[in-house]
Amino acid sequence: MFTKSHKSILENVTYPKISSSLIKTFNTTGAPATIHRWKQKEAEKYSFHDIIKALKFSSALSIDEYKPKRSKHYDLIAGDAKKVQILYMESATFSARHAGLLARGDIEGFCHRLKEFGINPPML
Repeated sequence: MFTKSHKSILENVTYPKISSSLIKTFNTTGAPATIHRWKQKEAEKYSFHDIIKALKFSSALSIDEYKPKRSKHYDLIAGDAKKVQILYMESATFSARHAGLLARGDIEGFCHRLKEFGINPPML
């Protein structure tokens, strides 16, 4: 079953992209909320492990963080470096001890979840 954070891959598909695709394919239109509900319903049919497996991870992992200007959190992003493809994203809170920085536990927890999902690059 998907949790909110597991739907990150499908969340990266923007409403305008889905909407234009649907208009071209089915000659239809849809409100952003309708398209979002449809994406969520479709995403719930698959386990996160199945999605990652279908993406065929090349074993070249890149991890980065992103913090929008007015946000109070970072987004941690794991991607396939060879395919230039996002594999997983989740929000991480600021470190209480170091204002504006990620806590070490956030990074470690993120990497642990990646391993659980089957995103496990070989060690050099």
